[in-house]
Amino acid sequence: MFEYIKNGVNVEMGQIDDRLVTTKEACKVLGICAKTLRRWSKDGFISYYETVGGHGRYSLKELKAFLEKNFNKATT
Repeated sequence: MFEYIKNGVNVEMGQIDDRLVTTKEACKVLGICAKTLRRWSKDGFISYYETVGGHGRYSLKELKAFLEKNFNKATT
């Protein structure tokens, strides 16, 4: 089974209850560039999983929650 690393802890794919997306896909969801996504991840605003090969993966569920929490437009 695939293994990922999240915040320095090994996580098996079976423990992740969501779809993981690539950096490119995460950028499309958030409407930001890859440089901003990497900075936000490094600063702890967005958590990410790292593949054994060192590639970043992002939880689609967490990305949507981040958008709702931080960019929810006020309705009138």
